Amino acid sequence: MTRRRVLPAAGDFPATSGPADSAAGRAVTASAPGRLPKAELGKVGAVLSPGSGTAFLDTAIELEELGYQTIWLPGGSLKSLSQITDVVRATKRARVATGIISVDRFTAAEVSALYTSLQETYPGRFVVGLGGAHGPDPLATLNAFLDHLDQVPPSARIMAALGPKMLDLARDRATGAFPFLVTPGYTATARSRIGGSTTLAVGQPLVIETDPQRARPIARRPLHPVWGRRMTLS
Repeated sequence: MTRRRVLPAAGDFPATSGPADSAAGRAVTASAPGRLPKAELGKVGAVLSPGSGTAFLDTAIELEELGYQTIWLPGGSLKSLSQITDVVRATKRARVATGIISVDRFTAAEVSALYTSLQETYPGRFVVGLGGAHGPDPLATLNAFLDHLDQVPPSARIMAALGPKMLDLARDRATGAFPFLVTPGYTATARSRIGGSTTLAVGQPLVIETDPQRARPIARRPLHPVWGRRMTLS
């Protein structure tokens, strides 16, 4: 029996057209013309929510077979850091990036130990995406976290970033920035601020559904934690 393909292949998406490209449904890596990003994440990545159980590992294998060079694991659905290890072990060559590990949930020592372990056995395949700082001074919290992350080189870090100060932090202390749910105009502005030699991985959600009435409630579910229950889609 031939398995029906449900997920789109990486090649199904049109090629990115430049630093302002942020097409829906993918993590797009934008770089300035003529310059390669420090993090080799590929043109299009895919987001995979681990959840509970091990079924997500079969999806990770399928995503790699479909040509996605990077598999992004959202931090909100991570039960433990060991799930990152599970995805790396289940796949053969895809990079596994976190989007993101919350610095309020895991310590710098835990993240460093995970990176060191994976780097020894699967070198170059784990990209440490960080963010999720709260409180009166999130920027200071992230800086303090990075101060204790010496075992993870800046070339293996990527930072959740939207505002200008967070973009500057991503440029100065990581390989790049990971903004989520932004417009092409924002992407162009962010690229201008962080420069051409810094990775800009733009996360955009995609609903694989042709019926708008079915697609809207599906789209709302993962966005509720971000925008609240009053969000409407038209």
